[in-house]
Amino acid sequence: MATTVNDQQLPQSANLSTENAPEPLFDLDLDRKYMCPVCLCVLKDPMQTSCGHRFCKACITGTFALPTVRNNTRVPYSRCPVDNTYFHIEKELFPDNAIKREVLSLNVRCQNVLNECDWSGELRNYSEHEEQCKYKVIACENGCGVRVIRQEMPHHLEGCSLRIVFCPHCQKQMTHNIMSKHEVLVCQNFPVQCLQCGQVGMKRKDIGNHMNKETGDCPITIIDCPFRVYGCQVTTTRLCMASHLQDSCHTHLSYVMAHVRTQDRHIAQLVNEITTIRQVLGQQTERCPTGDIHGNGQDNDIL
Repeated sequence: MATTVNDQQLPQSANLSTENAPEPLFDLDLDRKYMCPVCLCVLKDPMQTSCGHRFCKACITGTFALPTVRNNTRVPYSRCPVDNTYFHIEKELFPDNAIKREVLSLNVRCQNVLNECDWSGELRNYSEHEEQCKYKVIACENGCGVRVIRQEMPHHLEGCSLRIVFCPHCQKQMTHNIMSKHEVLVCQNFPVQCLQCGQVGMKRKDIGNHMNKETGDCPITIIDCPFRVYGCQVTTTRLCMASHLQDSCHTHLSYVMAHVRTQDRHIAQLVNEITTIRQVLGQQTERCPTGDIHGNGQDNDIL
C-alpha cells in the first residue's frame, strides 16, 4: 500500500545527491515528494517501489537485504524503508522518469552565491555549471593543501610552494619549496665563494680543483716548497711561494748540490761494487775449463 505524501514544505537548501555532489540552492522550498526518505536529499535517479514510495537509486539498492533462499531457490525480495512492505527487487522496482523530469526542471542557484556567483537555472544544468564555476573553492592541483576559488587559482599556481621549477644553474627539475636547499647544498653548478681566498663566481664542483695543492690556483692554499725533495722544509701559501723561491735561491742551490754530491758518492760506490763483481767472475773463469763453464748452468746464470 502506498503511503500518502502531504504538502509539508522542506528547507530551501538541499543536496542533489548523497555524497560528493554539488549542493545547489533551490529557488523555492521543496515539496516532500522530491525528497528521498533515506538520505533526505533531492531525488537522484528516482526509483519507485510497487508500494508507491520513491527513493534515490543508490539509496534503495543500498538497503537491499540478502536474498532469501527457499527450497534451494534464491528469492530476491527486500523491504520498503518507509512501510516495510516486501517487494521484488527485480520486478517491483521501477525508474520514475516523470518525477526525474520534474526534479531536473527545478530552478536552482549556485551554491557559491556567497562568493558572488550569480548563476541560476534548471537543476539539469547545474552539474555542468558547477564543473566550471569560477567562484567554486577548489584545492590546489599541486597538492600543497591551499584551497582558493577557481578564478584565483592561476595566481596561486604562480607562487605555489609545490610548483615545478628548474634550477637555473643545472637545469634539474624540482618543486619550488626545495630549490633553496638544492642550491645551497646540492647543485654542483651553483656559484660559490672560496673560503680561503674569497674568490666568487666559481662553480661548486670546481672548488676542489681550485684549492688543490698540486694543480690548483688558490693563492691562500698552503703548499710545500718544490725543493722539498732536496731538503727544504718550508710550507707557505701559494701567494708567498714565489717570494720564497726568489729569496732562497742560494739555499735551494746548496740543497741540490748536496743532493748531487750524495748521488755521486752512491754512483761511485755502485761502480766499485760492479768492478769487484767483474773481477771475481774473471778469476772464476780462469780457474774453470772452458767446457765446464759452458756446461754449468750456475756459471751461466752468474754471467
